[in-house]
Amino acid sequence: MFEQVLTQTGLSANQATVYEVLLREGVITASKISQKTPLKRGITYKILDELVALGLVQKTDVPGKVATFTAQHPAALRDMVAQRETEANRAKEVINQLIPQLASEYNLALNKPGVRFFEGREGFRTALEDSLNATETIYTYADLESVLKYVADIDEAYLKKRITRQVPKRLLLADTSLTREFMGKNVTDFTETKFLPAALKPFKTGMQIYNGKVAYFTMRPNNIIAVIVEDQDLYQMHRNIFDFFWASALATTTAAKKTTPPGSGQSVQPAQTHTPVAPSYLGE
Repeated sequence: MFEQVLTQTGLSANQATVYEVLLREGVITASKISQKTPLKRGITYKILDELVALGLVQKTDVPGKVATFTAQHPAALRDMVAQRETEANRAKEVINQLIPQLASEYNLALNKPGVRFFEGREGFRTALEDSLNATETIYTYADLESVLKYVADIDEAYLKKRITRQVPKRLLLADTSLTREFMGKNVTDFTETKFLPAALKPFKTGMQIYNGKVAYFTMRPNNIIAVIVEDQDLYQMHRNIFDFFWASALATTTAAKKTTPPGSGQSVQPAQTHTPVAPSYLGE
């Protein structure tokens, strides 16, 4: 009588059949359930085990006697549906995270650019740490002020991992007194730094170029986004542009001198005497 409705809760037809018998009969053995349904005893035991696992049936074992089964209160059906809804929502979250990666692999197989999209601070962390697998130098543009303001802690953890793995980085920064002060006072292994014209600031973004990929980062209040594009032609174009800027950029060794950044028309005074802590995303 209830089999069709019970299957709408997610039970299989066989589970609904056995559960309905239990609702009518109360305490009953598996063999008697088998007699009251078209199911063989072996299948009946299997279905009963499934219903016990779902919390819909209670099994009672008494030494020397045949095990009996009793239906739990029908309210257990509501609990089962709620549990499945929770699991479905969790699966949906996993799928939403996985689909961009699967789509990237799919597109690459068809010679299309692979694109992965990340949101929030944790998304930023995931995208940033992708470059830890680089088998070559990481080529990076970064905005120091935005890194310090929004992702300094993530950056610090990233640096430790990058240095441990000995992954080299070349870094281009806007030539400002702030960046010169930080970079002039903090130097680490596996990092080279040069400066771009100060007129480029503030660009509030970052870019990393490595392993045939280009990773873009935006850092704004409540709107931190990262996108990784995997395409050999895009990668090579950005590498060429980076190399062009790198060849003409100012080195950090000029940080302690009075220097006029290209296009700024202003002098940069020597770094202050105190030593600030440089953000690791900038390789320091």
